[in-house]
Amino acid sequence: MRIPEEIVEEIFEIIKKENNLQKDKDIISYFSSLNRNLAELRRGYKNNFVKIDYKDKKNQEVYLIAYFPLYTKPIVEVLEYINKEHSSLNIPHNLCLIGAGPAPEILGFLKFINNQLNNDIHDTNIIIELIEIASEWNYARSIIKRVYKKTILKNLTKFSYSKLKIYKNDVSKIISNSSYLLKRLRLNPYKRVVVIQNIINEIEQHSLDVFIENVIKCYKNLAAGSFLILIDLNYDIVPNVAEKIESILKKDVIKSFCKEGGYFKCRAYINLPEIIETYLFEGFYAKRKVIYGCSIFYKRK
Repeated sequence: MRIPEEIVEEIFEIIKKENNLQKDKDIISYFSSLNRNLAELRRGYKNNFVKIDYKDKKNQEVYLIAYFPLYTKPIVEVLEYINKEHSSLNIPHNLCLIGAGPAPEILGFLKFINNQLNNDIHDTNIIIELIEIASEWNYARSIIKRVYKKTILKNLTKFSYSKLKIYKNDVSKIISNSSYLLKRLRLNPYKRVVVIQNIINEIEQHSLDVFIENVIKCYKNLAAGSFLILIDLNYDIVPNVAEKIESILKKDVIKSFCKEGGYFKCRAYINLPEIIETYLFEGFYAKRKVIYGCSIFYKRK
């Protein structure tokens, strides 16, 4: 089952229902109008500092179609890398996303677990926590919740998307030691996979040192046997931030950002519905690959 391909179809159908699009002419007109939003996102992502109005419902819809499926893939590849190159390390079935956004990593993480359990129906208990600045992605998540029910969650009987734990923390600002990000991770001793994906280029330059400090504090509070994984694109600032974190946590680095074979190329084989291909992507190409680097840290004690 090719998950990215499957979820695009589901997202397309749900967006039609959300906007009460029934007739072909209305569907074509609506997705043609989203072409402007796609142009806005493409322009924004070309900048080293990305600033996009994600509160705009149409921007969220375009993101779900044009970017979300592809960004479910890197975490799967990174976890498979750990399994292959560090087979003695057990990957926890609990996920924590810092700067979660619409959280495509959830689907990739669940897909990885499903693969490990041979796609059988199982009752593995899974805890997923999202840490973010605001709730502006609620609309997109409401769509993805419905997508998951029809795809990956069919086999995960003990996981419910509605039971996600969502906490408000801005990792680019000084955080109190009593915050969830710091205090509760220490008090809840279960092992986690903590993922920070594609957010460094959305943090202003003057806030990067604070961001790094928060990441280090969070890591030090993790239970032994946990992972911290930083995944990001090839923006100019990203390797510098990754290198600073690695220099502080150097004893726990098991994969260094862009120093072992360069960036990964991740591909997703996605067949887009004809209306999306023709009207939403008019004048653009549909992204089917992403080039990313990653840092992986393993908490030994």
